[in-house]
Amino acid sequence: LALHPTIQNAANFSGSSSVTFKGCSVMSNSVSASAVNVQGSATLKTDCVIAVGGVSNVSGLTLTECKEPMTQTAPAADPFRALPVPARPLTCQNDNVGSPQPGRYCNGMTLKNTKTLQPGVYYIEGGDLRINANADVSGSGVTFYLGSDVHTDFNGTARMVFSAPTSGPYSGILFF
Repeated sequence: LALHPTIQNAANFSGSSSVTFKGCSVMSNSVSASAVNVQGSATLKTDCVIAVGGVSNVSGLTLTECKEPMTQTAPAADPFRALPVPARPLTCQNDNVGSPQPGRYCNGMTLKNTKTLQPGVYYIEGGDLRINANADVSGSGVTFYLGSDVHTDFNGTARMVFSAPTSGPYSGILFF
């Protein structure tokens, strides 16, 4: 769910990315004509695509539960509004290690090559969450908390396999 009310490409899939969401949909609260965008040779496979505005460049889009994207819908309520923000760790972590640890990443987080994230909350601020082309990144029981003005940038043929925690305050939440 992309919550920004007006931005273009609030949910953007581009380049040669291949994204599959099992058992969930992609939604954008943006009123933009391109609230959800699948461009280039990117592919997106998901149950449904839902947008307050529009959906653009759908040639790489496969829907498994809906016949076509749903547009001009009512915005979704913010499911995180009552969820407490994770505690902000005092020290900054280094993302240039073999197995990144949960904690605070003060200059964003860039993942490249092969990385296995340890379970926990990754508090990202001061830059974006980037997963470089050809990276192979995985992690079970992880939650990415994206601070103010942090964006995600997944590039090229990156392979990502993540699962959210199954218990605790962030159970079922991969991105917050």
